[in-house]
Amino acid sequence: MTSNKRLTCTISSPQRTETHKDVVRATLPTSSGIMQILPGHCEAFILLKAGDVKLEFSNDTQTTVKINDAQCHVLNETIVITE
Repeated sequence: MTSNKRLTCTISSPQRTETHKDVVRATLPTSSGIMQILPGHCEAFILLKAGDVKLEFSNDTQTTVKINDAQCHVLNETIVITE
């Protein structure tokens, strides 16, 4: 990826809160299908269904986090997912 911008993704539930930095792509299971968030994305409010949030990092690694139904807010290179 040629952009130097990175995302920060915070996933919160009653059981845990985890923050991931240096994210270059987030793939989300939305109520209407799969959605990808890249750096520079406009502000958005998104309903998520239970499934896998896939995060790709600037060092070419990735991780998958299982979530329950949730809501997501994207603003200023920050993704906040709240179950």
